[in-house]
Amino acid sequence: MTDSDVAMKFENVSFAYDRETVVDDATFTVANRDFVGIIGPNGGGKSTLVKLMLGVLRPQRGKIEVLGHAPHRACRRIGYMPQNSNLDPEFPVTALDVVLMGRLGITARVGPYGSKDRKAALQALDEVGLADHADRPLKLLSGGQRQRVLIARALAGEPELLILDEPTANLDPAVQDELYDQLHELNKKITVVIVSHDVGFVSLYFKTAICVSRQVHTHSTRDLTNQQVTDMYGREVRLIHRDHSESGTCCD
Repeated sequence: MTDSDVAMKFENVSFAYDRETVVDDATFTVANRDFVGIIGPNGGGKSTLVKLMLGVLRPQRGKIEVLGHAPHRACRRIGYMPQNSNLDPEFPVTALDVVLMGRLGITARVGPYGSKDRKAALQALDEVGLADHADRPLKLLSGGQRQRVLIARALAGEPELLILDEPTANLDPAVQDELYDQLHELNKKITVVIVSHDVGFVSLYFKTAICVSRQVHTHSTRDLTNQQVTDMYGREVRLIHRDHSESGTCCD
């Protein structure tokens, strides 16, 4: 794999809080236009790994490159949706107002958003299937639609890498599948990294699984086994590969 094919590279990266190692000697590469799922037990280091990717934290040892640069220098080329958005659904804003927030710091202007900002925000809403909801108040949207608005906000900055922390949390399975369908479409153009607590299944849309439990291992989702996941979680976990092209599921 050449440097131009690489979206992200970790080389012998370690990070500790108060001498407690959370990420230990992580070495892995994420290819451009990969669709990556980060999984692992609570407290295993998933959130820390994402903060390292974003440049919020810097490793105590090792080297990280994101889009060919140190993470803090690549941050404007990364779209990020946090797990807790702290967005009050009762706040009197429209879907477009929320998505425009993703343009903050992108254009060098003071005052109202410009036409370029509005065009990018409307394009982002279109990419998540909500073009006709731009002027709808946030409080009138469903939970799944609000999640898509937040993803659109991350897309409004026209990123090359999209990192989503638990985007399907608290959504019913049908809405989760619809959201993954749209993320799959986005993945045709950009690299997508998703943190997920739900190891009951690994969608076939994920090409790669990054397994985090202090140590970090990457696997093709086709090759990831129940035993590997069980060893990581320290308890029995049933891993299901869900095929969205079929009506049923098949289990390893």
